[in-house]
Amino acid sequence: MSFITTRLACLPAMALSTVVLLAACGGDHPTAAAEARAMPLTIAPLIDDDGNVMPTDPTAVPADPGAQTRARMYATAAQADQLEHAMKTRVISIEVGNEPDAAQAVDMAVMFAHGLQAVQNVGNDAPVLVRGADLRRAATVVNRLQEHGYSRVFLVAP
Repeated sequence: MSFITTRLACLPAMALSTVVLLAACGGDHPTAAAEARAMPLTIAPLIDDDGNVMPTDPTAVPADPGAQTRARMYATAAQADQLEHAMKTRVISIEVGNEPDAAQAVDMAVMFAHGLQAVQNVGNDAPVLVRGADLRRAATVVNRLQEHGYSRVFLVAP
């Protein structure tokens, strides 16, 4: 074989290795990009396997001091969704309304939490997720539920 024939025979192998190296080094490979998009995000749990409350994600803490709760237990929307999916009917989830009368909206949300507790047959240690467009109202509900003996009440960030 001549020198040129030998080089031409190696050309497919060199082309293949170039593509592999390009993909391994972060090249623009459509399959690698699709796999990266398909990878699920890791979401820190609110409650560990033993039932203990995990440290709060700093991004879930309201910037408004008036919307912060006494127990300082907060959840991101993704964490709340993950907990609801994992625990199903053992989680109490409530939405605080935007009625013109704030006190009435808070009272209704607290009563709704008590009703769900009875219907779902869970104790005061069941996780409670409180959502609302007005985080100050929602924080008031969180504090009120804690006063009523609920031990794991989270204010969910929008």
